[in-house]
Amino acid sequence: MAYVAIAGIAPQYENYANWWLKAYEQGTTTPLAMSLDALGSVTVAKLELDSFGFINTTGSARVIPYVSEAYDLWLIPTEAEADSNTLTNAVQVADNIAINISLIEDKIGFYRVANYTDLAALSVVTLLAGQIVTITNDGISGPGVLINSVGHGITTEAGLEVRIDDDWYWSRIERSADIAFWGGKGDSGTTNNSVALQAAIADGVKNIKIKSAAGSYKFLSATDVTTNFVVDMDDDVVIDCTDASFTGDHWLSVNGSTTALPDIASNVVAGARSIVFASAPSLAVGDVFIIFNPTNSSWSGFRTVYFAGEFCRVTAISGSTVTIAERLYDSYEVADVDLYKLNGSKASITGGNINGDVSLNLISLVHCMDSTINIRTATHSNNSCVTMSRCYNIDARADSIRNEGDGGDDYGLAINNSQKVRVLGGDYFSRRHGVKMGGGGSVGSVPTRNVRVIGANISNEAGVHSADFHGNCEDCQYIESTIYGGAAWQGKNNGYVDCDIYAIGNGSVLISAEILGGRHYLKDCRLYTEEDPQPTGRAVVDVGGNSIAISENTIDVCHFSVTGTTLNSSALSGNTTLFNMVNRGSAVKINYKIDNVDFNVNNLSSVLATELSSGTAASDYFIVDNITALAITGKPLTNHIGNSYRDFPHRLPTQRGVETITTTTSTDIFSSLIGFKWNYPRAPIGVAGRSPDGSGTFARIGGVVGITYIFRLQVDDIQIGFGTADDSNWGAGTTLNLNWSVGINEV
Repeated sequence: MAYVAIAGIAPQYENYANWWLKAYEQGTTTPLAMSLDALGSVTVAKLELDSFGFINTTGSARVIPYVSEAYDLWLIPTEAEADSNTLTNAVQVADNIAINISLIEDKIGFYRVANYTDLAALSVVTLLAGQIVTITNDGISGPGVLINSVGHGITTEAGLEVRIDDDWYWSRIERSADIAFWGGKGDSGTTNNSVALQAAIADGVKNIKIKSAAGSYKFLSATDVTTNFVVDMDDDVVIDCTDASFTGDHWLSVNGSTTALPDIASNVVAGARSIVFASAPSLAVGDVFIIFNPTNSSWSGFRTVYFAGEFCRVTAISGSTVTIAERLYDSYEVADVDLYKLNGSKASITGGNINGDVSLNLISLVHCMDSTINIRTATHSNNSCVTMSRCYNIDARADSIRNEGDGGDDYGLAINNSQKVRVLGGDYFSRRHGVKMGGGGSVGSVPTRNVRVIGANISNEAGVHSADFHGNCEDCQYIESTIYGGAAWQGKNNGYVDCDIYAIGNGSVLISAEILGGRHYLKDCRLYTEEDPQPTGRAVVDVGGNSIAISENTIDVCHFSVTGTTLNSSALSGNTTLFNMVNRGSAVKINYKIDNVDFNVNNLSSVLATELSSGTAASDYFIVDNITALAITGKPLTNHIGNSYRDFPHRLPTQRGVETITTTTSTDIFSSLIGFKWNYPRAPIGVAGRSPDGSGTFARIGGVVGITYIFRLQVDDIQIGFGTADDSNWGAGTTLNLNWSVGINEV
């Protein structure tokens, strides 16, 4: 076995004198042996630092350790902690260092190195056992070192071919291995590059390079990886998976796994940051585990596959008590949940242009963590271009993803049962959802949470929303994105911030389904529709107009919020509701806030409409306030169909005005009926008074004190009266300004 040095010169950790150095398999507490040379002649489990922080052998000689596979390095304060692999007080000094040392004598023959003159030049040199020869040009699967384990020279034939027997092996030190070494070629269809990629993986390669080529790289079958894996493609590389004979569900799938952990010792509550296990779990700082409730509909009753649970990252361990990085989203009882360690593969897929047609997906990540997808383009005509399932902490980006679909689910980017995902920029098109958030029903399929799609351009062509949430999503957002084809409210605590959103084909900008509860929001957005949604029974922002969005499965208090937003349309009618909410079976409180919103619309029926189809009406507030609509007058602020929600607390705009009247020879004088710009759901509270005359005083009129009062106040108009205090008649001809103010402010 070959070993590679952890450093080129002796490292010094001057702040950790007399601590202990140990190597571990990546992301685990499984120790790795360290060697004192490249051949593994002397191996040790740990090494002590001297008083200056240099690494020493037991004989006090300073050394550079060698390792034989991918590793993490830890400095541990005491020998006892090092022997027990206790990392609670340790300091990590190397994380996820990927190396690839392949003993590939079957790949080393004269036919493989015939053109490498560096080796031929060494033909007259006798090498000693363990001596390392550095090859400067791209050699066997990438630059590296050639090691002689016996001790004899290199022979040549006519100075052209170098013969290397089984006593030699190649230790690759380059970060990636060229697929060309295994026969990969970008020749536009002659070579089946699936064979080359799978051969590289079979040889233990975990970092593959695909370089620019004159033609595309043809692939005919799916490739699956169950380890950490890197694919680095030049930006102009074309991956072609469009051949009709392609087999498998994807071009490339990187897969991790899960391992069962002990049960929790006691119930845990939402917001907690520590969990006590029934026994010490096999976890280390940085590990991720999954809490999973396998009972059907344990998170939401809208679908049986909406299971409760979440991902947790370990920040500290003390015995059976584990501290996690973030507060728990939910509470869990001992008898309800199973726990699993995420043995997450770490993937990095960058560059390239990936084209497909036959397979379900092009790129698939399953049980991955701390991974990156950053490709140029992907085009497809099937289920989805890029899918991540049951993953944690993923960054994803593509310059362009385009999935024409095949009439099925048809997603561009699909984020399933995953947590802590960041999608940064790019264009995402699919026949249905350009970006989809949701999931399926496999073990560990917890709600999709903490997803942020930032600065993306999302579009579709079907009559469904383009920027999606499903009913098992929580704490997810689209931010600073442009969305063509509409948006959705589903699940719990999801929304859109600073987005431009263009309507679905039916005219709705946003539709809703499977609302579990929580806060659903549009904040600082611009909404556009040039189709009237009313003929389809929907509002512009629709919560259950002709679908079941709120039902008996809606079990948490709901808050719908539209703030700082502009709605633009010239296609609406006098029957069009801008925002609606229909309760079809829930008993929870349903609240709605529309505040600081500009309506640049040609017409409308009402700003907000509510209806109780079934269930129980309950609410803490309905707020429609600080709104503008220059072209609109005499329209209802809220239309509570059937009056089920009419009498709950409201905050509606204060409207005011000044009415000029002239006295006549009568006791009381009345203004004309004054119609409101916005009508109320019930009679507002009003006040009226007389405005000062030009001198700033309330002068008596003919020596008589006047009384201003509201003669009539209804949901849509007001009439003001002005009478004498002593019930005498006024004299004729005095002009007065009477002011009024009405509103409902109960919140």
